[in-house]
Amino acid sequence: RYGFPRPRRKIIAYGWELGFREVSELRRRAEVMQRQPLDGILFSLFYQGKARDEAFIHSTRLTDEEMAPVAEQLAAIRWTRFTDNFLVVKAGERFLDQGEPSRLDWFDDRQWDAICHNIRVLTRVAVAARCVGLGFDPEPYHAAVWNYDQAGSRAPQLHRDTRSFGEYAAMVRRRGAQYLQAIQSEMPTVRIFNLYQAVRLPPSELAETIYSLYPAFINGMLDVAGPEVTLIDGNEYGFSLLQRSDYTDAYVNVKERKLALIDPQNRDTYRRQVQVSVPIYLDDIFGSYANRRWVGTYLSPEVKRRLFEHKLFHALDAVDEYVWVYGERPAWFGEPRLPRWAVTSLQSIKQQVDQLRIQARPEDTDLIARVRERMEVRDREVAGLSPAQRATPRVSRPQATIRRRSVTIPPPQLDGRFDDRVWQQATALAEFQPLMYLIRDRRIVDTICRVMWDERFLYLGFDCREPRMVELKDVTESERRRNRTTIVLSESTAAQRFVRIDFSFQGQVGRLTRELGKAWVTQPDPPIEECRVVHRIDPGGWTAELRIAWTLLGGMPQPGDSRRATVSRLRSPWTEHDSWAPQIDPNLIDDALLGVWDFQP
Repeated sequence: RYGFPRPRRKIIAYGWELGFREVSELRRRAEVMQRQPLDGILFSLFYQGKARDEAFIHSTRLTDEEMAPVAEQLAAIRWTRFTDNFLVVKAGERFLDQGEPSRLDWFDDRQWDAICHNIRVLTRVAVAARCVGLGFDPEPYHAAVWNYDQAGSRAPQLHRDTRSFGEYAAMVRRRGAQYLQAIQSEMPTVRIFNLYQAVRLPPSELAETIYSLYPAFINGMLDVAGPEVTLIDGNEYGFSLLQRSDYTDAYVNVKERKLALIDPQNRDTYRRQVQVSVPIYLDDIFGSYANRRWVGTYLSPEVKRRLFEHKLFHALDAVDEYVWVYGERPAWFGEPRLPRWAVTSLQSIKQQVDQLRIQARPEDTDLIARVRERMEVRDREVAGLSPAQRATPRVSRPQATIRRRSVTIPPPQLDGRFDDRVWQQATALAEFQPLMYLIRDRRIVDTICRVMWDERFLYLGFDCREPRMVELKDVTESERRRNRTTIVLSESTAAQRFVRIDFSFQGQVGRLTRELGKAWVTQPDPPIEECRVVHRIDPGGWTAELRIAWTLLGGMPQPGDSRRATVSRLRSPWTEHDSWAPQIDPNLIDDALLGVWDFQP
């Protein structure tokens, strides 16, 4: 067959985990990070607790000397798989090292001399790090950057009453040219990965006001772009794209429709040197924290995987070079970690797209129909909720009746076995689920907690299955100790105070208390007569039998009382944290999500 290989498609990662990662940690973990099947990252400069990711630093002047330690750390990284990395700068942030700076003034030559000097310094750092370019986030957040008039909470430009919109547009265009000239003087082949150029399409009336001057800045960059400069439109509005035609439209939006915002004298440069990219929004797919906004909150695990692969396939097929995967909570390199299958999907879909030629592209119409149906469910559900309810996770609160030990049956003998008759009478809590802080849809291991009470003690029996028991022998003592079970219980039906007791796999016991909505406070270790635990190990897992005196738990409940509660299990070093009642935070502080224990008369 006649033809040539298609241009190589690349996948780069961006998100919160790369916005605050210390340069030293980036260097330390670079080799491990590059095990992921990505082609690069967009990362912010974060050094010794301070960010250096502002695009328009005008209140101070950076020096190469103060940035030298940063540059040296980055220069020492051996990039192998990650060939396309971008150092991110943000238009909407403020540089506060010298106190509260004055507002950005497009007409202040001294400010712009500092801005261009500083972006040259940062570009030199990017060169030292062997980045292919800079990432540019144009979002103003709460700052007045691109708007001429008042725009929501954003104040109008400083000289709004004395300078016309045309005068402002001309000056912003001039500054855009200065800005790119400063960058390309240090990196002639720079790639500017702009999360979105000119404006998001289709724009709202408010967006057009917020970004009214932004197209002038882009035109200024095009005025001076050298022949080896590449401007990449990240097309951020593409978070919501679903079917194949959506991705095709997104490409046309950038390549053709945005020409309405480009000076005719720059359109040849635009067509020649602007690339189209598109994002994948991980939070929306995975339903981070069961947030009611995300469609993934309403999808089954199987459909989430299909949706991720579907979006990735059509995104890779509809860009010039880059797809960027963006996550606020989901993480490729830290916690909360993406499911393992996301890595496998990334590899397989990339291979499929690399082999495509000019044949017809498949469309998963069944998946699209399912996702749209679930979107309608979400929209109907959210419409019927108050603003406060919309902010709560979409989870149900479990409830269990905790059986009281019969006086005719003796209490359990704590030996790590469950062969006492009393355990047959106990309430069994199963169906533990991963904390929503993690992005898993299913637990990996099984845990059952048996619960029983009498007038002196609360009894718990954890059966923790562990298919990797042999490997626990080889991990560090601190990692083994992290394997633990926990109970959280309110001290009364009012649920204003809570007790938490942690039971380490190694036998240590820790007790904490807290007030509603506040942090945990560590308490002295309880005496063994009030809190006793016995562990037993077998080839398939481990068990823990516990006896806790009511004096440690706020007092004995009255028969028929209800208390808020959960029990959980932390598994290490495999980073699994499962809870009987849904929880978000690993510290188990989500009061509103605790389950209910009804104490049997």
